[in-house]
Amino acid sequence: TPTTVLFATQFTITAVATFGSGAQETGTANVTLAIAASLPSAPAAASGTVATGATTTASIAITAPTSTGGTTIDRYNVTVTPVNAGVAVNTTTTTTSAAITGLQPGTQYTASVTATNSAGTGSSVTTSTFITNPAISPSVATATGAVNTAITPITTTLSAEAGSTATYALTGTLPAGLTFDTATGTISGIPTAVTASATYTITATVDIAGVTKTASTTVSLGVTYSVPTAPAAASGN
Repeated sequence: TPTTVLFATQFTITAVATFGSGAQETGTANVTLAIAASLPSAPAAASGTVATGATTTASIAITAPTSTGGTTIDRYNVTVTPVNAGVAVNTTTTTTSAAITGLQPGTQYTASVTATNSAGTGSSVTTSTFITNPAISPSVATATGAVNTAITPITTTLSAEAGSTATYALTGTLPAGLTFDTATGTISGIPTAVTASATYTITATVDIAGVTKTASTTVSLGVTYSVPTAPAAASGN
């Protein structure tokens, strides 16, 4: 069973015949032999990982095939596909590591990997599921309210696959009169006192297919004076 490629090579086979009289005769024949590459086997293994805080990128680690088909592997072909809805991302790499970009935040993925040599592309191996980190963004990054005037609610938008659930937490003490909704991540209310601008961190704890991940964003918020109301009464003499 050949294990490596061989370009067309001529071999000479020599036979020596010895007769009963002791006389010998020699004969030769030329044989040309070539061994072509075959398709590589599937990569032995592949796995996907997501760095802390990464929302749209992942890394795929590849273990080389047990059989390269008798020649070098030219490239690995990687297709990363959402488990649910979404668009697949394709890339190639000449090493056993692939950097994937353009993924969706808070989404389950699997990756299918094949190896290609001069004979073509072999069968695939599929990673177990990995999940990108979710992302949240506020409706405004900076806001200034006025005493005794309702602020425009500051809402958050969660980026994660359909079916994900989240609860929210706020770091910092809001100006008097404002409240934070832990179910929606919304700041609202009527401020009652002037307050210097401060930065507040909103953190979402997100359940994606039974896996808990977090995402954070910040909002700068302060309260200034408002125009006074009209005098309660006035009289003249």
